[in-house]
Amino acid sequence: MITKCGHYFCEDCAFDHNRTNKRCFICGRPTDGIFNVGTKAVEKLRRIEEQERFETQGEEAEEVEETSANDVLGQGDDSEDQQ
Repeated sequence: MITKCGHYFCEDCAFDHNRTNKRCFICGRPTDGIFNVGTKAVEKLRRIEEQERFETQGEEAEEVEETSANDVLGQGDDSEDQQ
């Protein structure tokens, strides 16, 4: 949530504070109970989560490729070969 004065809060915090105090918790300006969805913040979080998901998928693919290459080269973890 974003206040009229431009400060960001989670929804629960904004509404909880507004029940007892109608001013912004940060700067003290009147909020008049008006809170908007922080669309820029929501979009930024979505992009960050998407990037993290992409990086995780890339790491998993690298692990699979490394394991496959080791198997082909005979460098796998076969305990039977070490007699």
